[in-house]
Amino acid sequence: KGYHVSYKIDEVVDFDSLVCVAHAMAVDKGWWEGERSAVECWVNFHAELSEAWEEYRCGRMATWYAADAASVLRSGGVPKPEGFWVEIGDLMIRVADYVGSRRFDVHSPCGLGVCAEQWESIPRVIASLHFGLAMDYFLDVVDMCSMFSGFHKIDIWSIIREKLRYNATRPHRHGGKRA
Repeated sequence: KGYHVSYKIDEVVDFDSLVCVAHAMAVDKGWWEGERSAVECWVNFHAELSEAWEEYRCGRMATWYAADAASVLRSGGVPKPEGFWVEIGDLMIRVADYVGSRRFDVHSPCGLGVCAEQWESIPRVIASLHFGLAMDYFLDVVDMCSMFSGFHKIDIWSIIREKLRYNATRPHRHGGKRA
């Protein structure tokens, strides 16, 4: 399959299973070697939302694939999925990794809450997600991403599994990134 079978990517169907897989993969890829601050993780959360915002601004809501020869070669032939919903999935993967590293109780949302009328306004949802992250409402952010994708009839868990399969092909620390 091109990825470490023990990750059980095909079994990722909810946040609990995502926590196990995302954190195990991050550890294997070297992201938890030495000290990793909460601030570094939080900045990466906001980076994923900023990437989602850029995909929205460019009109790339659907999944598309980075097909440059170098990236396909590096990943063993697995194309890199991109697009708005992939970035929302990336945010969920990063939060799951962080939760796994801190061993949070994953069943204790704080109640961020977004009313149904807001799901159509992507800028409003992105702003609410940034706010939720800033307030440390990580589990609410994940719930919100799940409800948001459901409202738009997007199978976010399929997208997350596809991104995890790609991530599993990436080198240690993505070839040397610091954070």
